[in-house]
Amino acid sequence: FSNMYVEKLCILSGMMSVWFVLDRCPMRMSTLLFRYSSFAFFLYVTHFYVEKILKNGVASFFYGNDIAATITYLLVPIVTILLVVPAGVLWKRISPKSYSIVVGGRS
Repeated sequence: FSNMYVEKLCILSGMMSVWFVLDRCPMRMSTLLFRYSSFAFFLYVTHFYVEKILKNGVASFFYGNDIAATITYLLVPIVTILLVVPAGVLWKRISPKSYSIVVGGRS
């Protein structure tokens, strides 16, 4: 098999897994996920610089520390989501027109 087929199979199995897991989530949690899913494109657009700042900040304090690098690898995406999504919510509440322009009318 080519790596392309393995990759497509992994993507398909991931999509199916998310679909089945969402069906088994409590209603409150799935409502919350659906409410914030409208910020997915904003997260996509803005995550790079936030992650770069966080990773460089941690690396400057813990240079060469493998444990810190592993913890950073695991926690920076979560911290990024916890920073960017509320920023998007706030921006959308304060200035919906400018937010809509930035995300290309996707909200």
